[in-house]
Amino acid sequence: MSQKNKDVEDGVIRRYFSLISSALGFSFVLICVVNPSEGFAQDLSAAKFPTPYEGGDGWDTATYKEGMKYYAELAAASQQLTIHTMGKTDSGYPLSVILITDPNHVALEEVSKDTRTVLLINNAIHPGESDGVDASMAFARDLVFKEEAYGEWLQDVIVAIIPFYNIGGALNRNSGTRANQNGPREYGFRGNGRNYDLNRDFLKCDTRNAKSFAEIFQLLDPDFFIDTHVSNGADYQHVMTTAQSQKDKLGLSLGQYMHTQFEPMLFKAMETAGYPTIPYVNSGGNPPENGYDQFLETPRYSTGYAGLFQTMGYMTETHMLKPYPQRVAATRAFFDASLKLLAQEGKSIQSLRQKDRDTYRRQQSAPIAWEVDRNHPARLEFHGYEASQVPSTVTGGTRLFYDRDKPFVRNIPYFNQYKVSQSVTLPAGYLIPREWHTVIDLMEKNSIVMRVVNNPVTIPAETYRIDRVQSKTPPYE
Repeated sequence: MSQKNKDVEDGVIRRYFSLISSALGFSFVLICVVNPSEGFAQDLSAAKFPTPYEGGDGWDTATYKEGMKYYAELAAASQQLTIHTMGKTDSGYPLSVILITDPNHVALEEVSKDTRTVLLINNAIHPGESDGVDASMAFARDLVFKEEAYGEWLQDVIVAIIPFYNIGGALNRNSGTRANQNGPREYGFRGNGRNYDLNRDFLKCDTRNAKSFAEIFQLLDPDFFIDTHVSNGADYQHVMTTAQSQKDKLGLSLGQYMHTQFEPMLFKAMETAGYPTIPYVNSGGNPPENGYDQFLETPRYSTGYAGLFQTMGYMTETHMLKPYPQRVAATRAFFDASLKLLAQEGKSIQSLRQKDRDTYRRQQSAPIAWEVDRNHPARLEFHGYEASQVPSTVTGGTRLFYDRDKPFVRNIPYFNQYKVSQSVTLPAGYLIPREWHTVIDLMEKNSIVMRVVNNPVTIPAETYRIDRVQSKTPPYE
């Protein structure tokens, strides 16, 4: 590792701890307090349980085996952290969930009945985007061993972590499939063991991974969901961007609350921590300063799936060209900021979720498609670099070039208003033939209320038939 990269790492880590301490109102002071009844130190957690990432030079991410071994060590040392095996994956390995609570531990199957707010974090859906894997291990450790910092928040929030969602991809380690990313040295592959992109499979459930995730999600019924990623595309100064639930699609009271109250507080905490955060830069290969649309997370994506159940979802999208230690630190800052806000706002969020669910049950129609409204753009404070077209030595044409010697801060248009382009009238119910067991199984996994018609009955009903299906000629994810 070069001295320059080592200096970057050291500086990022020092800045992270100093800024996050200021932002979240506590100090990272290492004090050894021993509880005789449990027989281990409640602090000095990083020294006693360094993560694989912390044990190196900051440019390696934990393997699947290393990560699961680490969580097992934490579970052996604290009853506040438990590991649960939940269903199969395409790789043959089971999907695991790490559950973290205060000393008044709750069983996994009782989480949704608990009055505390539930935070679910999903990692390694694209294993090459491993920032959340390493940030989550340190986060989990500190939750159970830093009582003075996190104990109060765990009285109000239950934390669940999926350490590796795409296990097959995580096992397929390489160093070349994300060549445009600044670390780590080696990482997993985007596709799973059957080459599925799991972040396109939440609605159709073609993979065992997605079916198991649905069971986990329905069991926990989380109030807030984080899926950790790394961006690609444009170059800019921001370390962290987020692809969050689209406010109009999430809809009703919860969508408005997220947009006007929760998100401003979350982004303010991130700015105070040293990571000014903006929505995911969805500029489609164009310079972002010209403005861009908010990413519309349809239900094939994890956050879009979460929104179907009135769960606010955020994809953390750290910037691919920033050094890996800086990206891990920014992801960890997002976890801390989210946890503090959920402890503060959890009851309001739960109330709004229930209110919206009650409203949806009474609706006579439901939207199924949206389109961006370009007549009412918002404004974003964007920290970018001057862009220009320069000659390409590879193609002989031109390419987009960002000049890091010319940084700027500008207010740019941001199109985050969406309007319904298509809706459907909701029937009293659907009749599913018994032979359609594949459909029935997916309905059951997603907690759809069904009942069996045992006796013949005559009812007035409307039927429709799909007589032709046309797919794209080349397959796409």
